[in-house]
Amino acid sequence: MITEERELIIEEELLIIRDSGEIPEIAFHSTLEYLTRDGEGPAMVLTEEELSALHEAVIKRYLEIIRRDLTADNRSLSLFRGVERARVNWARLQRFCKRVQVDVATYREDVARALIAFMTLECNEKRPGQASQSFNCSSVHLCDFISALHIPLDQLPQDWQGLCVPAKRST
Repeated sequence: MITEERELIIEEELLIIRDSGEIPEIAFHSTLEYLTRDGEGPAMVLTEEELSALHEAVIKRYLEIIRRDLTADNRSLSLFRGVERARVNWARLQRFCKRVQVDVATYREDVARALIAFMTLECNEKRPGQASQSFNCSSVHLCDFISALHIPLDQLPQDWQGLCVPAKRST
């Protein structure tokens, strides 16, 4: 296989991962299967550089999804999933990075800044005593997310605990 053809094949697969749905790891594993084992694929042995590029595409897609769900301008869009989905995708990203031996700390600050900015805006916009629809997670899950992002509590806006919808009590 000539180098130019190989580069085009890898580039196409990178685009597929970057444009994948909600779980980019599925596209990543499909890509690996196609590139290396599928009888109709190119039967490539990937270089470390090519594999790293595929890993980076997965990471970028996760970050794109997380940022989407922590961006206030997206709240009225059907693609917006809220803070709970951002939390779940951060956990997925952490597990993926651990598996492929990439330091997730590189991305933590960016996500932490996005969450703090979103929380601040929501606190400023919500009426006293009213929960935010965007914070569709429990306060326990929000605290877990804050902890996973290593955000000091003194960096959070006042009344941030009031953002989450209270848990329903069973009677």
